[in-house]
Amino acid sequence: WKEKVHEAVEKKQTLRVVFFPGQKGQGKLMLRELKYRDLWDGVGCGGSQKCEIAYVEQMRAEHGSAWDYEEIDVTRFLEKEFPVHSTVDAKHGNRWRTGVLLMTVPSFDHDVVTRSAELKWIVQC
Repeated sequence: WKEKVHEAVEKKQTLRVVFFPGQKGQGKLMLRELKYRDLWDGVGCGGSQKCEIAYVEQMRAEHGSAWDYEEIDVTRFLEKEFPVHSTVDAKHGNRWRTGVLLMTVPSFDHDVVTRSAELKWIVQC
């Protein structure tokens, strides 16, 4: 992973960090905090991703803006990966079914200050 990230920075590519739905920017830690915190607390991203973000943050502190990254909500990331009319597998109750993605609808939380958005997916099976 480190080699690929260093290669991306050398090529001046934009790094992207994908967070859990509605948790963009949350759960980030500094390298020195990692051994004292619960990395799998379900906040922001998974434990290994928290370590990767801490590493990128350290590189950014040491080497500057070349290590800047874009934070993205996983639902926005998936929106680009699965355009409307795509065939998708969707969980309905306890079983998975194949269907067609009809539309995505933004759903805003009630916190007017942060106004974070998630996408709701409408699938026809």
